Amino acid sequence: MTKKKTYEELEVGFREDQNIYDLLDNAPKGIFLIDLSGKILFANRMGANRLGKEPREIIGTALREYFSPDIAEKRRIKGIEAVKSGNPQTIEDYIEDRWYYSTIYPIMNKDGDQTKLAIYSEDITDRKKAEAAVRSERERFRSLSENAPFGMVMIAEDGTFKYINPKFIELFGYDLNDIPDGRTWFRKAYPDSDYRRRVVSAWLEDLASTKVGQKRPRVFQVQCKDGSKKIVNFIPVQLVTGENLMACEDITERKEAELALRKSEIRFRELFNSVSDLVYTHDLHGRLLSMNAALCRTFGYSRTFGYNRKELLGRRISAFMKPEFADAFEGEYLNKIQKEEYCEGTTAYFTKDGSQIYLEYRSSMVYPEEGEPYITGIGRDVTSRIQSEKEKRKLQAQLQQAQKMESIGILAGGIAHNFNNILMGIQGRASIMMMEKENADPDYEHLKGIESYVKNAVMLTRDLLGFRERRQV
Repeated sequence: MTKKKTYEELEVGFREDQNIYDLLDNAPKGIFLIDLSGKILFANRMGANRLGKEPREIIGTALREYFSPDIAEKRRIKGIEAVKSGNPQTIEDYIEDRWYYSTIYPIMNKDGDQTKLAIYSEDITDRKKAEAAVRSERERFRSLSENAPFGMVMIAEDGTFKYINPKFIELFGYDLNDIPDGRTWFRKAYPDSDYRRRVVSAWLEDLASTKVGQKRPRVFQVQCKDGSKKIVNFIPVQLVTGENLMACEDITERKEAELALRKSEIRFRELFNSVSDLVYTHDLHGRLLSMNAALCRTFGYSRTFGYNRKELLGRRISAFMKPEFADAFEGEYLNKIQKEEYCEGTTAYFTKDGSQIYLEYRSSMVYPEEGEPYITGIGRDVTSRIQSEKEKRKLQAQLQQAQKMESIGILAGGIAHNFNNILMGIQGRASIMMMEKENADPDYEHLKGIESYVKNAVMLTRDLLGFRERRQV
């Protein structure tokens, strides 16, 4: 056992070795040597400066003079304990906004009596502040984790679970007694061995490939203590201490909602593309934003399987019209629907192969909660109806013409019949007069001419009567 040096031996050592003295005098700790009455026998520069003095100014003075009565009394008691026990005593003091940690060593004389005390004093203010900051951070972390809306677990380097918050227990039903370490957690949370191997492999792979402070999010299905299963988003982060802090968010409802939404979108898309009417949306400049399969087929942009939207997306609707109609579309339709928020009508378009079609449409303005307003509408191919109406109008015109001609024929027949009667009377009179005339009579030739004209007129009336009879067949 190493023998403690006496004060005389230390003092001789100081005198014999200037380096030791310089070392003590320039030490970063305050060093004092006092007798049992508290008189200062030696003080280094740091110790004296902390008292606001030079070393030579305080030699021979009582150390208690530089402290408040309570601190001086506390130090006196610690000194007595050091002398009685022969063991060093420690004490912390808070003096003028600074913290000091002091160790009081008993020093023996040649006879083995405790006659002196050596005091080593260290300014630990920065350390205290750091410790307070650490405690504050720990308290803040604990407060945060205790009230966090997601599960949290602190995992030591060796895989031991050091802490889990209440939300973790609420989510999974496991506490630290159930899952003291990662191995137990993996076995209970992932009972299927194949799935567990994939989870462990992903954990180790992420741990090896990510840096300190970098998140390693993963989504796994977990079996809880009660046997239920949850889909959980795990977000572990490796700390500089080597520990891993892992957050656990239950996303079961969100995943189920996403799945339901995808199914709903699929059903909507199927319905959207199965309706025979043309469904579309376009922006305020008339550029197509979306369309269903019926519209693609109608315009000739369909494929063997599915439909080809790419050739239609972004194109102006006016591009499928005659130039004179396109101007009206740009100038009237778009302006009207933006002002009145609704428009309907029938317009002629041209398909991909140049065929003309007629579409009946109803368009409305839409103002979404987010994003720019747009126009949506439903159209219907009415080409057959329009063509039938044109043919009907043509037939009606023909019928009207026929009816007019029939009326003319009836009128002409009536006139011809009456005129024929008149002609018969003229011819009869002319014949009687010719019988009274000689052939050489000058009037005979005139009467012969009248008879000839009457015959021609009779032929004309016969033609008119024939026309009437033909219109009546």
